[in-house]
Formats: sequence, structure tokens, C-alpha cells
Amino acid sequence: MIQGIEWGTGIILWLQQLGDWLQIPMESISFLGTEYAYLFLLPALFWCVDAGLGMRVGISVMAATGIYSSIKMVFRTPRPFWINPDIRPLAVETSFGAPSGHSMSAVGLWGRLAAAIKTRWLQVLLILLITLIAISRLYLGVHYPIDVLSGLLGGVILVWLLVRFEQPVLRWFLSLGIKSQIAVLLAVALILIGSGYAALHLQSSPVPDAWLARIEELEPGKSGHPYDMSGLISSTGTLFGVMLGGLFLFRGGGLSRSASLKQALLRYSTGIIILVVLYFGLRQLHIDNSLIANIYRFLRYSIMGMWVSYGAPRMFSWLKL
Repeated sequence: MIQGIEWGTGIILWLQQLGDWLQIPMESISFLGTEYAYLFLLPALFWCVDAGLGMRVGISVMAATGIYSSIKMVFRTPRPFWINPDIRPLAVETSFGAPSGHSMSAVGLWGRLAAAIKTRWLQVLLILLITLIAISRLYLGVHYPIDVLSGLLGGVILVWLLVRFEQPVLRWFLSLGIKSQIAVLLAVALILIGSGYAALHLQSSPVPDAWLARIEELEPGKSGHPYDMSGLISSTGTLFGVMLGGLFLFRGGGLSRSASLKQALLRYSTGIIILVVLYFGLRQLHIDNSLIANIYRFLRYSIMGMWVSYGAPRMFSWLKL
């Protein structure tokens, strides 16, 4: 199995031999597939461009994160630098390798955006960006080609399904009462979490000590473990919060597009300050009990999601923005 996964090792080595000058550009491109990038980009889309489009893209990228977190637990494949000393670890990751989360999330975000717009040159630019994010993961030594290819494929399938079934699902959802709608949204989040934990217990084989030793060797004290479910909890919590807040916003009349650049900048600056405070403030509470800690993580990411899709728009209304 490992030999099959290692297909394409030569591609990684060739990319890394292009030179160290590429490291900063590749790290910068790779950043566009991280949680911190979404923290700043998705609110801008929701508040300043189009709330409906922001909702669609947000659902897509958070669903992608929840799905690939579960798939990783099924396949449990290593990162290249865990098992191959010839590959330089230009970034250290603790989760399993396949599929590439950055690649799948990139399609979920930029691919869903490309599917929504009609401008051909912009679509090409977004597809190029997705490709560069995938290549950056190879250069940094954190993924094999099969990882990024499976991540890209998973993202494409997810975006296609969301676009294909959006309207019929939305019509059905809007025909429900408010209590049933909330129950459906919570069920979606719980199903994603349940799938992840089911995948976690699907296999009983432990993570090889050599893999864990390699992580500890490269970055002593690095938090996280291949079995860590925090990413799944975070993404599903955010997904639930964004969808619930979006439901309340829709029932309250929605959010108009920014009338001017000044209004857009005022919306973004006031909204993002509070979001950053929530993000870093709520994480200061440390809980030892793992179950309670996971519940709290789900709630705090739900709060942040609701702030983006409901709290901030209500504030804009009060501030006449």
C-alpha cells in the first residue's frame, strides 16, 4: 500500500530541487488553503460582495473540510516526510496524507466561486490558483501526487453535487417550518461528525511509532496527532453556525450588497475586528475533558459562523451600513 502511495516521489524531489527561492512563494500560495485565509476571505465575500454567494461558497468549503477529515481517517496514509528522508519537510503536518485537505478545500472555495461567476478569464485565473495550491503542497513535501489528485477530484465532485442539487434541496428546505429547518441543519453537522468518528474506529491498527517520531523530531512539542478530530469539529461547527445564521438572515430580509467601496470597507473593518476577537478570545478557555472540549469547540466555531452570516449583518443594519 505504501509503495502505491509513494508514486510520484520523483515529482516532489524535482520540485524541491528547483531551489529554495520558491519556498516563500509556495508557502504564501499554500496559505490560501488554510483556516486563517478563510477567516478573512469568506467574510469579505459575504459582507461586501454578495451574501448569497458567500453562503454558497462558505457551505462548500466547510463541507469539503468536514468530508476530507473523515476520509483521512479511512485511508490513514503517511505524509511524504514521515517515511522518506530524501524529501525535505518545508512544512510540518500532523494529520494523515490522503486526500489533500488544502487541494479539496481550494476547489470548495475557489472552484465554487468559479462555478458561480460567468467571466471566463476569471474562471481560468481561479482554476490556475487551485492548481498552484495543489503544486505548493508537493513542493513543501507534505503530500504525494495521489494525495493532491484525490483532493482535487473530491472537491470537483462536491462542487458539482452542490451546484446540481442546490435548487431542489433549497426548495424542499424552505418548505419546512423553522423548527424542522434548524433540526435539518443540526443533523447535517452531526452526520458529518458521526462519519468522522465512525471512520476513526473503522480500523484498530495504531499509527506507526516511526511516523510519530518523525513529527516530534522535526518540530518538538507540535500539537496534534493523526487521530486528532479538532479540524472536523471546527469545520462542522462553522458550517452549522453559517447555515443557521444564514437562515435567520434570510427570514429577516437578507443583506443588501455594499452600495459603495467606503461602505464595503466600513462593513469589513468593523465586522472582522469582532470576528478576530471571537476567534482568539474564545480559544483562551482550556478544558481538560475531551468530550466537553469538543462540544465547546463546536459551539465556539458555531458562534463565529453565526457572527459572519447573521450577527455582523444585523450590526451593519444598526450602524446604517
